[in-house]
Amino acid sequence: MIPTNPKYKVKLIAVAKDEGAYLTEWIHHHLFYGFSEIEIVLNRTSDNSIAILEKIKAVCPGVRWRFADFVDLIPGSVHKKLQHIAYGMVLSDELNRSESSLTHFMFLDIDEFWMPVHPITSISSLIDSIGPDKAISFNWLNDLPADKTFTGIKPVLSGNTSDAVKSLVPFSRHLRSIRIHKPLLKPNDYVLADGNPFIKREHDEEHSARTDYSKAFIYHRFYRSEVEYVSSLYRGNPEGTGQPYKTNRSGMPDRGNADHEYKFTSSDFAEYSASLTEFLNLTGLRQFIDDARELVMKRHELAVKSLEANLPLYHKQIMKLFRNVKEFRIKNAISRYHDKLVSDYGKNVEAIRDLAISIEEYSYVEAKRIMLKAQALRPEGPKIKAKINEYDQKIV
Repeated sequence: MIPTNPKYKVKLIAVAKDEGAYLTEWIHHHLFYGFSEIEIVLNRTSDNSIAILEKIKAVCPGVRWRFADFVDLIPGSVHKKLQHIAYGMVLSDELNRSESSLTHFMFLDIDEFWMPVHPITSISSLIDSIGPDKAISFNWLNDLPADKTFTGIKPVLSGNTSDAVKSLVPFSRHLRSIRIHKPLLKPNDYVLADGNPFIKREHDEEHSARTDYSKAFIYHRFYRSEVEYVSSLYRGNPEGTGQPYKTNRSGMPDRGNADHEYKFTSSDFAEYSASLTEFLNLTGLRQFIDDARELVMKRHELAVKSLEANLPLYHKQIMKLFRNVKEFRIKNAISRYHDKLVSDYGKNVEAIRDLAISIEEYSYVEAKRIMLKAQALRPEGPKIKAKINEYDQKIV
């Protein structure tokens, strides 16, 4: 692993719910790249995350965890700011710790991996190359879904670039307000990974007008695999509404090529892999991880089986969340529901046509299938013909 006494010491803070299948890899990754302390704030957790964190903590004193379930007991809509509260709770403790040697902090989710670009070897060396007083924003590289479940970090990381960022902040800077992607500072000046100024996107303080991957980036494992993506939807809605699915998702990406990739050198990847194996042996967590993965698979099954009951209640949201998902049981459940709607509409061509238009976001193939039913009732309808032609072009 990276040296244990770095020049600059970074505290990494994350909020996690039922992330037991991924915690070990994520914690090892950031310890490997020189983060000095990692604190996980657990919320609404029902898997074996606590047992996993306790075993890691026993061999890695810099790893800590705590609960934030108390937030759910507060009346009103406070729970919608759970991440902000969790980050603030940890930061407050750090700022009031009399003998802390930490120099910087960073907020990441468990699907976000800080990745240095060779020959940068650690978070401390990156800070040294840019300047210890600089607040640094790192662009996301959004992953492409893997074919296999529970795929780890690979020798080649491919994905699509993004103007979204996560940020590293010196404790010496004046923090005005906690924000998830780019905390508000005074003065609020940031740089990107190349050391040049962060220029915000118009009307959006937390997205960059340009992207940079020259020294480091955030590998955002947003999808992992289709099975894991669907499973993640069923971890519950963080907004606390009755809908059982997470609503801050937009389906699987369109199939296509990545626009950026990072390749480990063979020696770097060998060192990284050997370190992960050593970490797994040291913590004795292999069976714990297998148990947590089993829960992910069970949650996937629950997500699939819940669709039939939830489609009449949340049709529009489900169309967005399950966009481009190929699982045949999901596609069949959605098609059956649409067929029922068409049957209920009878000869109401406009209703059938509008249903097809409303599901374009989900699937052009399914939209065309429904639009053909409208065409059967109105063969010469110009709007219907135009839409079918549009779908044919999109599908190709």
